[in-house]
Amino acid sequence: MGFEAPYSAAQVEVLLARDDLSRLQRYALQHQHPLNLAAHVVGIPLILVSAIWLPLAWFAWGRLDWIPWLGCQIVGWIFQGVGHRIEGNKPAFFAEPLQLAVGPWFFVLKLRQVLTGIPPVSLPDPEQVS
Repeated sequence: MGFEAPYSAAQVEVLLARDDLSRLQRYALQHQHPLNLAAHVVGIPLILVSAIWLPLAWFAWGRLDWIPWLGCQIVGWIFQGVGHRIEGNKPAFFAEPLQLAVGPWFFVLKLRQVLTGIPPVSLPDPEQVS
């Protein structure tokens, strides 16, 4: 039993070529597969934790503790890479670096969807995309 994405790869290409989509909509289109989403649910927090780890370690213990930072970075990016391998695309930030900020916001909105049923973004009807 496989996963069938709401949008085909060709439809995603057509939509991404448009200039009327927000960064959040572009991000959603490139993150359709549930395993990619799950990988990001693990990878993004690890990367964010590592971003605050070094300053926290410096202020709390007076030294830079590189091992936890490096571990979180490596494991977080591996999860991201595996997710995109499953999805069959490159991370969005390769083409647009601002997408690095969109990822964490998207997952806040996904959490809101779990709690309230409100989707993170609205996208065009797949039937209307040629």
